Amino acid sequence: IATRSSHSSASIFKDEMCVGIVSSKRAGVGKSLYIKRLHEKLKAKLHDDKVPLKTIRLIDSRVDEGKVLKSLLPFLNHQDQKKPIIFHFDITSSVQSGIQEFLFKLLVLHYLGDTDGKIWRRKQCHLYVIEILEASLSPEKQTRAMSPGLKYNLLDVFPKIMCRPPKEVLEMDTQRNSPCGYSDPGMDDKIFRSEAFQRPFQYLVRSHRGINLDMFQYEAGSVEGTAVHCLQLLLIHCGVIDPS
Repeated sequence: IATRSSHSSASIFKDEMCVGIVSSKRAGVGKSLYIKRLHEKLKAKLHDDKVPLKTIRLIDSRVDEGKVLKSLLPFLNHQDQKKPIIFHFDITSSVQSGIQEFLFKLLVLHYLGDTDGKIWRRKQCHLYVIEILEASLSPEKQTRAMSPGLKYNLLDVFPKIMCRPPKEVLEMDTQRNSPCGYSDPGMDDKIFRSEAFQRPFQYLVRSHRGINLDMFQYEAGSVEGTAVHCLQLLLIHCGVIDPS
C-alpha cells in the first residue's frame, strides 16, 4: 500500500507505505520516541507545525473497535479526510485478544464500523502506525485471537520497524553485514546530542584516557564523539548487562 505523493503522511515511513508496524521484543526501547520523530519529520517536510498526530491507546483486555471508532470520528470531516495525519495506535501489553481481527479490518479491509452504522474508511493520505510489543502476539495469544482460517501473523505482512535495546543497537551499528540492515533505528541523534548523554559521555571518555577530571568542565551544548562510542562507554559503566 504505497503512495508517492509528497503530501501524504506515508512519504516519511519505510518504503513510503501508508501503514506500518513499530515493534519491539520488550518495553522501553524507543517505539514511542520513533513515532514522535516521524511526526517531527512530517511537520518539517510539509513546513506545517500543525500536522496532527492522533494517538489512540488500547488498554482493554480485548480490542474495543467501538472505542477506537469513537476516537477516529472527530477526524471524519471533509478537511481532515484530505490532509496528512498520523494515526498512532498504541496496543498495550494488557490487550489479550482481538488484535488480529482489528488489524485486518483497519489495514486490509480499510474500514472500521460499529453497530450504529458509523464507518471509518482509511485514506491513503494518512499514515497508520501500530505500536506493539511482539510479546503481545505470543503463540498462545495468536491462537486465541485468530479465527480458524487465519494462520498467519499480520505483523509479518506490513512493513515493520524494530526498536532494539542498546546492546543490540551497538551490534547492529558495528557490523556492516548485519542481517537486520539499516532500516531499523539506531541511537536517536537528538538523544545522543542531549546534555543528559553528552555530559556523562564526555567525562567517561576522559576518564578512560587517564585525564584528570578536575581539569575538565562540561560545556553546555557541546557534542563530542559518535553514537557508537557513546553506547560502548555507557554500556560498560551502566552496571546492567542488557539494559533498555
